[in-house]
Amino acid sequence: MLQRDGAAEMKVSELTGFLDRLIEDWSRERPDLDIDHKQLVYAIFILRSLFSREADETLTKWALNFTSYGVLATLRRIGKPYRMTPGELSRVLGLTTGGTSNILRRLEELGFVSRHRDDGDRRSVMVELTALGKKTVDAAATAVTRNEAARLGVLSARERATFYRLLRRVIATFD
Repeated sequence: MLQRDGAAEMKVSELTGFLDRLIEDWSRERPDLDIDHKQLVYAIFILRSLFSREADETLTKWALNFTSYGVLATLRRIGKPYRMTPGELSRVLGLTTGGTSNILRRLEELGFVSRHRDDGDRRSVMVELTALGKKTVDAAATAVTRNEAARLGVLSARERATFYRLLRRVIATFD
């Protein structure tokens, strides 16, 4: 079924129908609330969940999930020598230090990272991407990026640029 959305037509799916019902329910139950923004917030929450779930499904091939992939991807994207402290990883990824420790333990068992004392400061531990970890994250990043591109392929390049610019503006309000 197609629904008019401005000049564009949008297919109503089970998920978009669910999103519409969320807004309708709030409008009915709490007409006193200004919920125009809520449709965007719900859509962002749903998208995050869907992208994470799809990534998790893709990443099982490498014994990873979205969070552990995030650790490897962070180490990979910073460039050689592909290393950071656990504290830096926690801050960058928004994880607790305990959660980061558990993820690092598992990634180390898989041979994707190694932990060692920093030569410059023997009190500090460094987490470093291994050759296997680099090979794994490169393959995983290709698969995850391909899936993301396919999902966002419903938008034109111009629409994606506008969407990104608008999301950045909202994100900046949290600083």
